[in-house]
Amino acid sequence: MEPVLSSKQWLMTQGVPPMYASPLPQLQIQKFSGDIAEFPVFVRRFKNFAQVLCPDGERRFAYLEMYLTGEAAKVIKGYETYENASLAYAKAWEALNHRYNNVVRLMQKVKDEILKGPMTKDLGYKVLNELVIKMNLYKCLFENKGILSELNSSEILQRILSCVPNELQKQFAQLSFEEQKCQAANYVDLLHVVDRGARYAQTEWAQRVHSHERPSIDKKLMTKKEM
Repeated sequence: MEPVLSSKQWLMTQGVPPMYASPLPQLQIQKFSGDIAEFPVFVRRFKNFAQVLCPDGERRFAYLEMYLTGEAAKVIKGYETYENASLAYAKAWEALNHRYNNVVRLMQKVKDEILKGPMTKDLGYKVLNELVIKMNLYKCLFENKGILSELNSSEILQRILSCVPNELQKQFAQLSFEEQKCQAANYVDLLHVVDRGARYAQTEWAQRVHSHERPSIDKKLMTKKEM
């Protein structure tokens, strides 16, 4: 089995001048390992740095190899054999986009990941806040692609509702029957309900932290007027 060449070694085999084959400066970005939710951020940051700093295909491809790990690194395996480094770089991005800029896989990611963690029937701030963070992340990802409505599927809404306290479930249900609302409550509405619940839990938790009491919702304080 032939040894795997590093980016520097590969560049030198392609006849790249030593000044280009020397260690590349580090970029101030995180490496991408294959988490589809992190792909848009990686693409923007990588291209803002690497493509501006490197006018030639050889160094761009070398940077791409350097900042991909795990599954993502395997996706571009083989393109280093191309004689034309610029073509190799373009083909590598085609492969990455095909795998990670994928709505079907992103939707499955939502179903698999957004509800990870313990049930939060007691309205604990930490768990609710983690759910808010996840929900907002996917809201941004889908909104950026222009497909935010995909998150309004009954399957996703029901799965989220099954994990939150009864009081939050009731608040969400009431939104669909408000006089001024002409359509069913959606994913963004649910995000707002969970966010309010998390912020309220944080306030009550702070008040009772020294007494070690478990926070709970006071229905009188979570009225429609406060919402």
